Amino acid sequence: MRNMAEEEEKIKEQQSSSVLVLLSTHNGEKYIREQLDSILQQKGCRTTLLVRDDGSTDTTREILREYQQGAFGNQFYAVLEEENVGVVRSFFRLLCSAADLCAAPGKYEDIPLGRGELHGVQSGCSSQDISFYREKKKKLAEENSVEGQKFDYYALADQDDIWLEDKLSAAVGMIREKERKAKRKKVAEGNTEKTAEAYECLPCLYAGAVQPVDQRGRNIPAGIRYPKRRPSFGNALVENICPGCTCVMNRQLLLMAGGTAEAMETTVLSRVLLHDFWLYLLAGAFGNVIFDEQPHILYRQHGNNSVGMASTLLESYLRRVRNFRKNRGKLKGQAITFERLYGLQLREWDEEKAALLRDFSAGKRRLFLDRRLYRQRRSDSFIVKVLLLLGWL
Repeated sequence: MRNMAEEEEKIKEQQSSSVLVLLSTHNGEKYIREQLDSILQQKGCRTTLLVRDDGSTDTTREILREYQQGAFGNQFYAVLEEENVGVVRSFFRLLCSAADLCAAPGKYEDIPLGRGELHGVQSGCSSQDISFYREKKKKLAEENSVEGQKFDYYALADQDDIWLEDKLSAAVGMIREKERKAKRKKVAEGNTEKTAEAYECLPCLYAGAVQPVDQRGRNIPAGIRYPKRRPSFGNALVENICPGCTCVMNRQLLLMAGGTAEAMETTVLSRVLLHDFWLYLLAGAFGNVIFDEQPHILYRQHGNNSVGMASTLLESYLRRVRNFRKNRGKLKGQAITFERLYGLQLREWDEEKAALLRDFSAGKRRLFLDRRLYRQRRSDSFIVKVLLLLGWL
């Protein structure tokens, strides 16, 4: 009876969860309606949309206005129509806007921005770049008459996928369970309830597998299957396993990602490979990462994908070769940026991870034998270690 009551309480708690979905659009008129419908009709949680249109020149903005003014209008927090800055900067601006919305007025100083040298104008950001975020917060508050709006969880969405109706509820359920286990573990270790609650509130990132579909939404082979190794900070330094279109995070991770977005405009942001890659690094360093092997999203494959996926062994091999060439020197650059922003905090939180970050940023060859640094495929891990010896990361 007790277990049944606990399960009922978990379900009730999950269904009351609120999720803010951050959707970036750009010339997405062809598929945007299917995606909006699938997001707005999620079951098992309360869903709200914050949309940023990245300078569309087709009818995307008209479609968004149509939905905003229609039957689902109360589920739209805002639709921001702005200039084209590219997918990575667009999502970082959404993350920053969402962090501003859930941070109480005057509390931005409490958000862990990082203590490195990349703040404000010193980071390469102009005063105009910095003021963008302050103006955006004011605009959102004025348009929606809300200040300090807090959601329980935050999800990223691409414009051309289709979410299964349990996409968000599955993610929320797994995050909540991870948070409960973290708390129970600390209590079992003899920590006080208050200390255990701090571990319950660690940054947490959920990501998962996807089901590829063609342009008409029909299932296609899911590509190459291979054994997954556990997510970790060492893996996050050299590989991103968290597709942005599947990412769901708790408020703690959102505040970290959004809070540092101010320091990541212009020069600094150019050293970040992808927004979802950065989220994996943050969660891997300071919290927990969950990877769900069960797909809850139909990932549409078409010619305009920003990032696609391989469906054959040869295509997978060629893509990995291209990625190694394209990202030569960029993994180290991203790690250096992360160390400058978070090195001091990471040293206080986990000296072992901080040492791994320092060694990787410095290109230390002793990492060749370090098992903490790895990619999901063992063959890729060997290639990465060789590139490390050659100084090509």
